[in-house]
Amino acid sequence: MELLQDIFLQIFNMGITASYVILALLLIRLCIKRAPKVFSYTLWAVAGFRLVCPISFSSVVSIFNLTSAKNGTGGTLNYVSSNAGNITSNNAAITYAVNTINKQTQYIPIPATSLSPMQILLSAAALLWIAGMILIFTYSIISYYRLSRRINNSVRLKDNIYESDAIPSPFVMGIRKPRIYIPFHMEEPELSYVLLHEKHHIRRFDYLVKPSSFLLAIVYWYNPLVWLAYLCMCKDMEMSCDEKVIKDMGVAVKKDYSMSLLAFATNHRLPRVSPLAFGEISIKSRIKNILNYKKTKLWITIVITIICLVTVATCIANPAVKSVQPDTKKGAAAVDDSGASELAGQLYAAKNPYIGNPSANGKLLGILGIWEQLGNFTLELETSEKPYVLRMNFDHEVYDRDNFDNGMIRYATLLLALIGNADEIQWSYTYTEAGEPVLITVYWDSRNLKVLGIDDIKSYGESAPKVQELIDFMDNRGFRTALASAFNVTDNGDGSPQDGNYLIMNDLLEQRDWGSLALKDWKAYDNAIMEEPESEGVLNAYLIFNLAYGDEIYKLQVSYLKADQSIDLIYLTRPSDMETILLYSADPKYRVVTDIEGFLNTKVDMGQYLTYELPASMISSQYNASLGNDGGNLFLLNGEMPGEAKQSPVEWQVPIEWCAPGGVLLLPSDSASPYVSFENGKLVNGTLRNNHTITLGEPVILKELSEQAVLVKVQHDLYTIPELENAKKAGKPIPVQEQTSTMYEIYFAREDGRTAYCIFLNEKYFTYDEAMALVNSVRFTDQAFN
Repeated sequence: MELLQDIFLQIFNMGITASYVILALLLIRLCIKRAPKVFSYTLWAVAGFRLVCPISFSSVVSIFNLTSAKNGTGGTLNYVSSNAGNITSNNAAITYAVNTINKQTQYIPIPATSLSPMQILLSAAALLWIAGMILIFTYSIISYYRLSRRINNSVRLKDNIYESDAIPSPFVMGIRKPRIYIPFHMEEPELSYVLLHEKHHIRRFDYLVKPSSFLLAIVYWYNPLVWLAYLCMCKDMEMSCDEKVIKDMGVAVKKDYSMSLLAFATNHRLPRVSPLAFGEISIKSRIKNILNYKKTKLWITIVITIICLVTVATCIANPAVKSVQPDTKKGAAAVDDSGASELAGQLYAAKNPYIGNPSANGKLLGILGIWEQLGNFTLELETSEKPYVLRMNFDHEVYDRDNFDNGMIRYATLLLALIGNADEIQWSYTYTEAGEPVLITVYWDSRNLKVLGIDDIKSYGESAPKVQELIDFMDNRGFRTALASAFNVTDNGDGSPQDGNYLIMNDLLEQRDWGSLALKDWKAYDNAIMEEPESEGVLNAYLIFNLAYGDEIYKLQVSYLKADQSIDLIYLTRPSDMETILLYSADPKYRVVTDIEGFLNTKVDMGQYLTYELPASMISSQYNASLGNDGGNLFLLNGEMPGEAKQSPVEWQVPIEWCAPGGVLLLPSDSASPYVSFENGKLVNGTLRNNHTITLGEPVILKELSEQAVLVKVQHDLYTIPELENAKKAGKPIPVQEQTSTMYEIYFAREDGRTAYCIFLNEKYFTYDEAMALVNSVRFTDQAFN
């Protein structure tokens, strides 16, 4: 429902913007009513632009400088905030502040905390909007279907012209291959100018313009100005075609042409949703326009062209971003050309250096509108010693704790930025837990903000643009996702906070000696999630941490051996593209990454390095890099994970790439690289050095390719080399298991290159010839080996 409300409010704001433009165009249309109608017809494209595109550039000549329109983020115009349903207020500044800050809070009005029925009304309006669109669109489809049936028995006259005895007047119909339909037995000269009229519609793509415009009218069905614009556009469309006919055939046909229009103007009208009908729209106005038509003088054409260009420029542009110098006497909000909103300016102007100033605190709270949004509270200040605390004690019970806290977190974050010496924001409320009312207190300070990727909250209070930057960061859905890993230190009524030891991303960035950390050190963190399979066949167990950085949540996985509790691997994964880096390995042959921040701020795009041609049955997707590799793509059948990987017993721990059709990896490659080897400048071998891999036969050097390449055929075994060696030493029989897969691994590298590539193709899906055909399709970009 939240997504539907957001879409409806976006459409509603665009409709208001377009309404201003439509009014302006109607005025201009009236001023140039004696000009050729092609001008006014063309101008309606501006209204269409405003109805379709939510963003535009800013200009000092915009007509919106005369309105109350506000520049939103990303070049949009906002009249109603995306959370306007949460609250309305007689104070426009408070309403704007509340609605902007609470985007993404999803605060649900309930009897104890709701202040207004607007949230319910907004939901009802969004549902009504959808219902109206469905109703009108359904009626239109039915009308179109009925008309299509009426012309089923049409007879082709010539080219794309068809005759029918079931239609009262000519029209154009069709999208991909438009046809002209005319009544039977039309005679010259009437037929000639009717066909000229309809052919001009086709040459000008009116058969696409009109249904597209009608679809826009359906989307904005609640807006009468949009329907008025649609009707006027259709009228101008037909009049401009009439004028084209008169211009081509001469003024002598005016009378006969007008009589034809009158003859086709019947009470049995065709549906307006689809065809471009010859005699269906504003017959009286069209006849009058035809009879008054005369060639326009050049200087008049030039003047009208200038008027139209100015109209386009002023209607397409958003209002200029005004730069207002702060008025310290009046506490005016500073809004500058960097895009800071009115809210950001008001908050910055109300910035308070001392937490002990109650009136200044009250001003900030008033701008934020916390009373109106979350209910009444009393305010307490602790200023006798650090940490300096501002506490809000709400006087009502909260029923939806998560949404309430998420809303308060945004307010608390802004207060920490704008109250100079504030160390902590607290809020308390009553919450029913296990049938008993409990007093909950939430503590919000710099520790929580570091979890969310904010290291220096005070820097966001240095200017109005910085305040806006903080608001935009909190508006981002990534912030909302990050709350899942943020820790709210709470107390349940005993007066002491339940403090915790939480691992955050900054801890990883500051860590230098991974080998010094034992399993007990990782288990000491309160946000550790333990995964320890009980199956006898599984050697490893894991600790999982969800860590926030910027707008994403990363997954840190600490792998340890169940037998002796020793850590063997630590790796970090970015779930959005499944890229993984290895931070620590007990086995030195695996390459570890020390530049964690570089990984956090860089995403691998294989398309910038190479291209290839896959079979039609396969697609390429982001690949979860094997340990020690730098990323890549995985080849999948129809985008689905291979069945073997989904069905494999968990104790096998089979990597998906062993079962997949194939993939491509980006590998580190230099003179010390363990992945490829050269002799006399020639590539002679390559291997991922995976301890589950068995090489079959000798490497094969592939010739006549765009880059040096070598093929290695391998099998992936279900047992590790140490396991097999231990079995041999103990004199035990080696267990026999079916090999998971046999792979063609093709390595591309240059001796002086800094990177190499491995394309692995599963023998279950590729014959040797098919594998070579794919390899031959590989093309590398200029930066591939840099």
